[in-house]
Amino acid sequence: DRRFGPVRLLLNATGEREYYYTGQKDWVLNPSAGVGFEVTPKFQPGFEGFLRSEYTSLALPSRPFELGPHVYLGPTILSQFGKVWWSVGAYARVTDTAHTLAIGEAFGNFWLRSVIGIEL
Repeated sequence: DRRFGPVRLLLNATGEREYYYTGQKDWVLNPSAGVGFEVTPKFQPGFEGFLRSEYTSLALPSRPFELGPHVYLGPTILSQFGKVWWSVGAYARVTDTAHTLAIGEAFGNFWLRSVIGIEL
């Protein structure tokens, strides 16, 4: 997070290593980036995007849709109320837009995220 007056730029380079009881080991990348504008402390609209991509140790004949990469973009709003803040974003998948979602697939055409935080 870096502020330039009322403009805030955000970048999160995150990932994880997953270990399974079967011996399978996967890497999962989850980077995100965005820009926000502080109109007032209670109204801060923005635009964010995030990626999710999984790289498995299994030998697969082809890469399943579920492993990604999936990229989502969309508008966000951040509101601050003293020591409490709330963020909500609505995202659309911009990769594989022609893919028809199958039963059991977790990454649909739209995604909604919401976070509530309390300053300690």
